[in-house]
Amino acid sequence: MLDVNVKTKDVRVKIPVPYLILEMGISLFSSKLLQRRLTIWTQMKMKDNPTVLLLPALNKKTLKPILKELKRHKGLTLVHITSKDGSEVKIKL
Repeated sequence: MLDVNVKTKDVRVKIPVPYLILEMGISLFSSKLLQRRLTIWTQMKMKDNPTVLLLPALNKKTLKPILKELKRHKGLTLVHITSKDGSEVKIKL
């Protein structure tokens, strides 16, 4: 379970993200259909700007072992950021 904690002066939010949701997200974002649609959408939006933007293809075979390895390190803090005004973001396995 991936825990995302966001704390500000007024609000505290804790969002638990199960690994099953992460695996489904990897499958969705690595699908060829979505990759093609993203490429078409970016080309349509970038017609006025001649800059070439290439989106890297997400590979399910690469991302699945990374997620599998992350499951083995429960309790590891991936991100812990605190700003000057006291806002805080923490992502923990």
